[in-house]
Amino acid sequence: MSTEEPLVQVLLSLYEPGEYLVPQLQSVRAQDHPAVYTLVRDDGSSSATLGRVEAELHHVGPHRFVAGPHLGAARSFLSMLGELEPEAQYAAFCDQDDIWMRGKLSRAVHALSGVQGPAMYCSAVRVTTQDLRPLRLHATCTRGPSFANALVQNIATGCTVVLNRPGAELAGSYVPAAAVMHDAWCYLLISGAGSVVYDPQPQVLYRVHPGNAVGVAPGRATAWASRVQRRLLPRQLAWTAQAAELSDKFRDALQPGAQRYLDEFLAAAPTFSRRLRYAASRGAYFQSRSDSLAFKLSFVLRGA
Repeated sequence: MSTEEPLVQVLLSLYEPGEYLVPQLQSVRAQDHPAVYTLVRDDGSSSATLGRVEAELHHVGPHRFVAGPHLGAARSFLSMLGELEPEAQYAAFCDQDDIWMRGKLSRAVHALSGVQGPAMYCSAVRVTTQDLRPLRLHATCTRGPSFANALVQNIATGCTVVLNRPGAELAGSYVPAAAVMHDAWCYLLISGAGSVVYDPQPQVLYRVHPGNAVGVAPGRATAWASRVQRRLLPRQLAWTAQAAELSDKFRDALQPGAQRYLDEFLAAAPTFSRRLRYAASRGAYFQSRSDSLAFKLSFVLRGA
């Protein structure tokens, strides 16, 4: 590893990985950023899988392997933020079945270098079939990242997320019980306490296959069905619970504007009249204006 470049610690959480693991490991090793060290955590795979995984890890280069109990993807990733190497200046989440473009980490480091305080990078992804045939660009951010957006929507696809050291330490100081997902939690926390950089250029080839734990819809019809489910029939209670836990554990770490947005969002949820007033205000929003309208309607009718 280079001593002149900042060390990026890759955080790879595995659970019963299949045939796509080795290509992912190879794409991590092929990064043009010269200082990379990988923490691999197995999230409770079978003993047969563990033996195969350990035999394949030489493909990733310098690494440390930990076999842990099953926590689920969100808690597994967030728990690893508390195990960074002392010299690591950046932490990058890594899934087990994608392909990283060669400049992914160097691009993230460049975007975050010089940023003061907690900061996070994320990017668009190129959605592909199982055999890496391109399907479409998945770009989640058209209006810019913000805390008001993070209250109800996640633009940070986990496999693209890179945190600077202050951001990783903040997010790793507490593993929430109510996180919608590890990437959604980090987007909410870091956008409130620091800054988020969104890169519209895709840096990951995101495979769509039957084994995805959570995923990006593979095509327009499926994407529309997913959109209706998330916007018109959203997992509203989960987003409110996530915001409430953030308020309980990190409110003092948030910037004043974020505190105000958080307080207003949580205060509006209990009653119809408050939700109606909130929907008419400039509060939480989605990147798409049509999705924002759908959110406001469902928020008024059902709460968050």
